[in-house]
Amino acid sequence: MPKKTVAVVEPIILPGGGTEAVTAWIIEALKNTYEVSLITYSRVVADVLNQYYGTSLDDQQYSTVHPWIPSMLVKTNRFSILKDHLMMRYCKSVHKDFDLFISVGGVMDFGCPSMQYVAFAPASTFVKVISRESKMPWWYYKSKQIIMKTCELLSGYSEESMKQNITLATSDWTGKLMESMYELGKYEVVFPPVDSPLSVNPWETRDNGFLCIARIVPEKMIDQAIEIIRRVREQGFDVSLHIIGRQDDSAYYNKIKDLCEENSSWATLHGILTKQQLFSLMSKNKFGINAAQGEPSGVAALEMVKSGSIVFMRDGGGLPEIVDIPDLTYNSVANGVDKIINVLASDSSQEKLLRRLSSQSKSFSTEVFTETIQRVTDEFFSKPVQPRSGS
Repeated sequence: MPKKTVAVVEPIILPGGGTEAVTAWIIEALKNTYEVSLITYSRVVADVLNQYYGTSLDDQQYSTVHPWIPSMLVKTNRFSILKDHLMMRYCKSVHKDFDLFISVGGVMDFGCPSMQYVAFAPASTFVKVISRESKMPWWYYKSKQIIMKTCELLSGYSEESMKQNITLATSDWTGKLMESMYELGKYEVVFPPVDSPLSVNPWETRDNGFLCIARIVPEKMIDQAIEIIRRVREQGFDVSLHIIGRQDDSAYYNKIKDLCEENSSWATLHGILTKQQLFSLMSKNKFGINAAQGEPSGVAALEMVKSGSIVFMRDGGGLPEIVDIPDLTYNSVANGVDKIINVLASDSSQEKLLRRLSSQSKSFSTEVFTETIQRVTDEFFSKPVQPRSGS
């Protein structure tokens, strides 16, 4: 019997992002059981995914499909909603070639029974518009709404069709956000794939350094992480900060670059690193900080936990829910400084937190993720599915 065909869909793939890690590990999970295709506008090969996400993919284990769109749309970080709907339009045109579509990142309507792994980005304009955020100016809301409606007409998007998808949420916070946005009543929480180093350096041999791993964009609030560490140093603690991430906003990147140059004795901007380079840096430092408010899961932060680091995080979003240690969650710059100082000043607190983090980390891993994706996909094909109208 021929293998079932599965299309994993992510419009834009750039090394260094969390949704890209999910895409790579979904392919890893399904490559031996199903005939897998990756549908994306980006040009990416297996070796690149392996370098940045720790997978063991070979270009012969899956095929890649590149729908055509104007090159300017591929090169820019803008117009993501348009790219999504152009992708939906394309997938609907080839839906007979695949038994299952799996979208990564946001919600999609492919016109046939599908699966969607949802991990909305912090400060997402899309989420703000759908949720009708009260702080949004009416003219901005209306203009964005018109753009979204136009894109929906282009793709033939149906919210009711989308809601029939199997929905996987990166955290319960993300799932509840889906409920509030779409009145979506059924979803399964699947923590993201969290890789871990083969060996972990002993705690006492590490530096008193903090890693901040995130795409360098305003919603990641990296400038606040710098301010927090600056204030901690003012209190007499000799700590350093390493910022690692992809440059997705040139103006904000320059701001962070300037701040690091102003504080070059303790702040370093590394840019993007491969998985092994990242693990090497994690193993040399004791701490991590994730400053983004509304982080759906925070793959890099969870990898720091798996590597044996103590990670502080901003409140809100799914990351504090997954880690579930209030002593590591802060609600402002001042509160973050206080929480960090309390831990730095107490060896016993550090030992207690490391034990709790080690216990918590057992619930998220690449193994748990791939086993869950395999199970959910197998269940999809084991149940009779009624085709949607027009499919």
